[in-house]
Amino acid sequence: MLARTITIGLITLLIVVIIAVGYTTWQMEGEMSHHAWIAIGLGIGATIALLAALLGLMFHSHKRGYDDDAGHM
Repeated sequence: MLARTITIGLITLLIVVIIAVGYTTWQMEGEMSHHAWIAIGLGIGATIALLAALLGLMFHSHKRGYDDDAGHM
């Protein structure tokens, strides 16, 4: 039940952020330069690559059993 509540909260937060960014972008006067779009694209790409790498390490650690003894003293 807690996981479901957290998931709904995070999805709601994501939707609110997307709407806020879209509204702010719509209200901006002028256009963004090509350099700004490239920087945004590189930032998003780097974030997704970092996410994929960290998730891969997490699944690898779980599959190999490296974290089975964590917390046991």
